[in-house]
Amino acid sequence: MLGIVVVYLSVILSTVLVAFYFERKISSFVQDRYGPMETGKFGMLQAIADIFKLVQKEDIIPSKADSLLFKFAPFFVFSVVFMGFAVVPLGAFPLEAELSTGILFVLAIVSLDVIGIFIAGWASESKFSLLGAMRALAQIISYEIPLGLVLLCIVILTGTVDLREIAMQQSMVSNTHSYLFGMASWNLNISEVGGILNWNLIKFPFLIIPFVIYYISSLAEANRAPFDIPEAESELIGGFHTEYSGFRFA
Repeated sequence: MLGIVVVYLSVILSTVLVAFYFERKISSFVQDRYGPMETGKFGMLQAIADIFKLVQKEDIIPSKADSLLFKFAPFFVFSVVFMGFAVVPLGAFPLEAELSTGILFVLAIVSLDVIGIFIAGWASESKFSLLGAMRALAQIISYEIPLGLVLLCIVILTGTVDLREIAMQQSMVSNTHSYLFGMASWNLNISEVGGILNWNLIKFPFLIIPFVIYYISSLAEANRAPFDIPEAESELIGGFHTEYSGFRFA
């Protein structure tokens, strides 16, 4: 069990490092600048340098803050999000928990992060943090509705809420599938084509609209631009994590 936890944690943290690097590079390209260039080749070690910087920063707790809840909030948010990955298949080897209601579990457990965000905002004893937390709650809960409806499309098409079964249906396990493009349909041998042609988005092109809705909802759920009003540096300094420093901020 411990080994599986280490594998999942390693995959998640590695993905975060790569995603942060490419986000910075792409943002820099859009803004006509180089981005990180000093740490490592083309700045590839910048994310690792940021981690060391954050670990070394002083852990400050406001004097009027609820110390216990202030410390508990980041741990709670990370825990519930990490628990959601327990049922997400990573590949051909069954490392994830065997749960026939995987999608329902993910929706239920990950949605609890709003509790941690509210605790962080309230326990900080800061009006900026509290307003940021309230904005985050309103935004996350609002966009969970279209996100859930989009996932229902996949559930209806696949006939299951088991994430592994959904993943297997998009692999080369099945011999034949019917591909629908407009009014025409024909059968293709999956064992010959495989790969991306098995993806639900390719098999059912009308899913492009739900995919766009899902992508927009995911940006809102993660408070990413242009849905970053909970953090809103222009009026709320940093939103619900204004008073956090060091690794708690991370």
